Amino acid sequence: MGGLGEDVFVPGRLVWVKRGACAGRWCVVLGRDLDGRVLVADGDCRSVLRPKRKNPKHLQPSSVVIEEVARLVSGGGSLNDGRIVSLISTRVGTLGV
Repeated sequence: MGGLGEDVFVPGRLVWVKRGACAGRWCVVLGRDLDGRVLVADGDCRSVLRPKRKNPKHLQPSSVVIEEVARLVSGGGSLNDGRIVSLISTRVGTLGV
C-alpha cells in the first residue's frame, strides 16, 4: 500500500486521524478538494454533509477500503451519518483495535 505515485486516500479508505479536533478517531475518506486536502467524515464528529478537510500528513491510512462508501461516492449515491457510523464500527472491529 502506498507505492510511488499511488494515492492511498481513495474514497472509502478507512483512516486514523492523528491531529486536530477529531484526533484519535476513525474516519472514512469521501474524496479530495482542489488543494489536495482529504475530505473525511465519521458520522459523529464530522457529518457526511460537512466533511472535514484534512492535511494528508495528519491521517494514517489503513488497509481497509469500505467498498459501499466508494461505490456511493463515485456513483453520486446517498450516504447518511448513521450508515457511516455503522460501516466504520464494523470495519474497525475487523482490524482488531
